[in-house]
Amino acid sequence: MKNSLNKFKILISKASNNKKLYVFLSCLCLTIFFWLLNALGNRYSTTIVVDVEYKNNPKNFVILNDLPSQLLVNVSGLGFDLLGYQFKLEKHPVVIDLLGVKGLKKLKNSFNSTLDFSVYKPFISEQLGNQIEVIELSPEKVDVLLDKQVSKLVVIKPVLSLDFENQYQLDGEVKVKPAVVNVEGPKSVLDTLRAVYTEDIICSGLESTTTREVSFNNQHKLQRLSFDLSKVIVFIPVEKFTESSISIPIDYINVPDSIELKAIPNEVQLKFMIPLSKISNITESRFNVNVDYLKINEKYGKLKVSLTKYPDYLKSITIKPSKVEYILKKK
Repeated sequence: MKNSLNKFKILISKASNNKKLYVFLSCLCLTIFFWLLNALGNRYSTTIVVDVEYKNNPKNFVILNDLPSQLLVNVSGLGFDLLGYQFKLEKHPVVIDLLGVKGLKKLKNSFNSTLDFSVYKPFISEQLGNQIEVIELSPEKVDVLLDKQVSKLVVIKPVLSLDFENQYQLDGEVKVKPAVVNVEGPKSVLDTLRAVYTEDIICSGLESTTTREVSFNNQHKLQRLSFDLSKVIVFIPVEKFTESSISIPIDYINVPDSIELKAIPNEVQLKFMIPLSKISNITESRFNVNVDYLKINEKYGKLKVSLTKYPDYLKSITIKPSKVEYILKKK
């Protein structure tokens, strides 16, 4: 770097001391200048980019496809004019009023039309200036696909990825507030829509009840859906669980009046995980286990024990034994 700077200083010093070199450099600059003037006076073809904005969607209809946000415009003009446009500070977008597009005003059974961008050539030409000629637009035309816009109430479902600290678990159902939302969108989508989903909710190391304010899944934007609210509250109940057990006598069902059925053993032990706050609520009356006379099969010689009643907050329930031997007696 220092060497280059020193060489430049030497060159300047020589130029100032050498009139011939000074004259040469001046002539070179003038030559380049006049060459540029001559070059910019020629006619050229090039492609420029013009932004597009849309307004006034057809009432009660939804546009299903993405309309182009930019147009590629092939133009021809003098180098001066083309260069002047490129350095222009204020470039206005093409604003397309969809209500003025032929075929989008009176929709009955046909839900598509064609948007012809060539109609907007005069506006683009005006923006470019009279000296620049618009030759071609790309795209020149685009299909506009439409569907009727309808609305309905839909259930909201959370998308969860939960990880708990040791002994902590989900204590009940995850709740969303509000539970439903009014959705607007294309009829073809809402006819089969049964639920909408939140964005991903990722929680790790949970050891207490948590609430999250979340938005809707971005996938719904691709379906052209809109909601009457932007966020919902998700309630995630978490509690510490502990292992517990209880012995429950076996009941008998579908036993004929003339028969006496007796299970061996006549009670089973239930093991389960239970929230610490609810362990005092556990009593024998909260459970029911039974064997069914109609399921007797002499080939196997045992009856399956069924758990038909238990608190819904229990987890990981096991029955020991899960099958019992039995004795049948006539009364």
